[in-house]
Amino acid sequence: MTFSEDMQRYLEDIDVTVHVMSRISKLLNFTQDLLPEGQSISRIFISETAGKEGRIYEAAWFFTSGFISEAHHFLTDDEVDFFQFTENIILLNIKKADFEPGEENDSSARMRIKFSGGGGRGSNVGGELKATGKNCDYLYRIAKEILLPNTMRST
Repeated sequence: MTFSEDMQRYLEDIDVTVHVMSRISKLLNFTQDLLPEGQSISRIFISETAGKEGRIYEAAWFFTSGFISEAHHFLTDDEVDFFQFTENIILLNIKKADFEPGEENDSSARMRIKFSGGGGRGSNVGGELKATGKNCDYLYRIAKEILLPNTMRST
């Protein structure tokens, strides 16, 4: 699987290096190959924080219509978690600093999302996504378009 136009634009917009792009591409292909038929990765997100010498990349996230996959320490490890999430998110916690949606945000912008959901059989699964600068806009859209619409609905 190659990057879609949107994925390519995202990675270029947040200024990832060729090495980072290569690692994401390998994990994207690996993850896509494991997904059930009919599930296609439609969006990616790079979780990162700011360090003294630049960005610290923590994880690559892959989203389909029914799964979220997290590649931990994706620059050095080949470890991927899969979480089936359709209407399964129980808790969504969003924290932001110096970030306003729809406005031009500078490098001081920060955003963090923690989520958890019922994994079935009494288990609880979830994750944490982090962003700085321009990446906050992308994380905000993931919250609005993917995570919030998939919170558990009461029957």
